[in-house]
Amino acid sequence: MGGHETGDPSIVYYRPGHGVIQRIEWDQSIASIHDIVEGPDRSLFIFGSFRADLETGQDTLRLHNALERSFTLRLGSAGNVLWAKCHGDTLLSYRSGAVAGTFANDTVYKVGIHNTLFSYLLK
Repeated sequence: MGGHETGDPSIVYYRPGHGVIQRIEWDQSIASIHDIVEGPDRSLFIFGSFRADLETGQDTLRLHNALERSFTLRLGSAGNVLWAKCHGDTLLSYRSGAVAGTFANDTVYKVGIHNTLFSYLLK
């Protein structure tokens, strides 16, 4: 599967094993795509991980000493999330074409899906 270029700087193009998800406002990587496998009916299996934690009582992410969570997404041919699983202390569910991740402290994060590209983690 080849890489994809888009005109949107918030969407990251990837090759299997080389993709990185970024949130441009932070100007640093918080998650990585480790592999992308094409499934039946032009679906995609995306395997990756991210490191993020919250400062207690703060509305900011702390990336230092954070636990790494790995995740698996299955996207349909239109880029919609068919299902999502997270391995670690984070629970993932899906709705409206986006993945909502609920951390242990009940703070919700979303993962945007655009044009079958796994975009950036969005607070």
